[in-house]
Amino acid sequence: MWNIIGDYLGQDVKDEFVRNPPKYVVSDDLSWLDEIILETRDQFVSMKQIAAERMASHYRAFRASHGTRTAYIDSFYCQGLRKLRSDEFDRLARELLLTQEFSYASEKSLIAAIEEIDAKGPGCREGYLYFCADEQELLEDAGHYLIYGSEYLYCLAIRVVGAWRAQKLLTSIGKPTMIVCDLPYSYLSPDQQGEFAGMCLEVMFSELLGQNDNYGHGTAIMLSRDVPPKYIVGHYHPQKIRDPFKW
Repeated sequence: MWNIIGDYLGQDVKDEFVRNPPKYVVSDDLSWLDEIILETRDQFVSMKQIAAERMASHYRAFRASHGTRTAYIDSFYCQGLRKLRSDEFDRLARELLLTQEFSYASEKSLIAAIEEIDAKGPGCREGYLYFCADEQELLEDAGHYLIYGSEYLYCLAIRVVGAWRAQKLLTSIGKPTMIVCDLPYSYLSPDQQGEFAGMCLEVMFSELLGQNDNYGHGTAIMLSRDVPPKYIVGHYHPQKIRDPFKW
């Protein structure tokens, strides 16, 4: 990154930053960096925009992972990763929940759950596919995707048969699977590209001050498209996963 945007972030900018560091080195507001460049070089710039444009032109892909639970890993290599189509999971929920094992479950209770969740409503998950740039964050903070699979299916199941039975059922199917992809950089929205560029700059300058915190905040990627199988570069089955639903 220093090389990609080194024409703006030369030694003079680094020295001034270390000599007079801002109170807060943050990625969402990079005015602290723009002001240093203005002070040292008499240039008005937006480093977030510049960094985002340079990264988009320099990098072929953005590596990120999708956590799921599946018994059919080969299907991903044939069909790719698909954004949520809630109607498909409604049908799967009927197959899994409206059985003799759950004699008290009913079509009425399932429809009520579907209507309550309202996956197709404004601001909901219908039509989206989620990734995380930090696999460790998935394992430690969002392990339910790997442990129970589809969050939408899980939400339906706990409403129809209860949390304990839903967890028992869903963990009996397949195994936790981390699917690693190289997403074309153009798949990221301009806002996401700017967000990650800002985070890179935050990390870079924090390290100049000797701050080596474990960064990973804000690494979620939300796509409104399917990802073809050619962009899947591998998968593995993690063994150590923290369940955020159990304390």
